[in-house]
Amino acid sequence: MSEQPDIIVATPARALNALQNKSIFLACLETLVIDEADLVLSYGHDEDIRAIMDGGFLPKVYQSFLMSATMTKDVEELKGLVLRNPVRASLLFSA
Repeated sequence: MSEQPDIIVATPARALNALQNKSIFLACLETLVIDEADLVLSYGHDEDIRAIMDGGFLPKVYQSFLMSATMTKDVEELKGLVLRNPVRASLLFSA
């Protein structure tokens, strides 16, 4: 990744590896999206997420989104790691 891409899609482990190897830089990051947030910690990515959040890789100001179909204990934990002043938006679908 010699150029700074507009969008990076990666697992937490892959993103951490690229950050540690200086393959990607997030100094200009504007938005961080964690999709399937209910599965991230249950799949064992908690240490990778903590290392990314606490490793000095992220700028001081950026917007974060957690996307999850369910509000589990893991999502609540991840919310505490990733978000500041969170707002919850719920969508209800009916057939």
